[in-house]
Amino acid sequence: MAPVEYFIFKFNKNGFFVKSFRRKGLGLGELQWTINIGFDAQDNVIVSDGNRKLAVFSPQGDLISEAQFLKSAYALYPLDNKKLIAYWRKWTAPTDDYFYDNFSLYDSGKKEIRLVDECKWA
Repeated sequence: MAPVEYFIFKFNKNGFFVKSFRRKGLGLGELQWTINIGFDAQDNVIVSDGNRKLAVFSPQGDLISEAQFLKSAYALYPLDNKKLIAYWRKWTAPTDDYFYDNFSLYDSGKKEIRLVDECKWA
């Protein structure tokens, strides 16, 4: 059984546990809580952390890179062309009964290129 201080778990194609990695914390390569987890074309593990951190790990669990989120973003999704998709929420007036969830395309310098999609929640 994996130690509880690690919270990314790797399984083989038959569903058997292989290893766990990434400790909870605020240090380099450490995460607080996971908002989103995905994989890129090289099978690297991409984690959006609740502490506004984007971490990329090799398939073996080694830290490849780590970057802070955009202040307004809830999650970042790196694309193969070095651009990012950011998920963020646009709040309306406190008296309104709706808000918007947005997805925007950003360049590698974290400058917004354009709004890709918007969903109104009422």
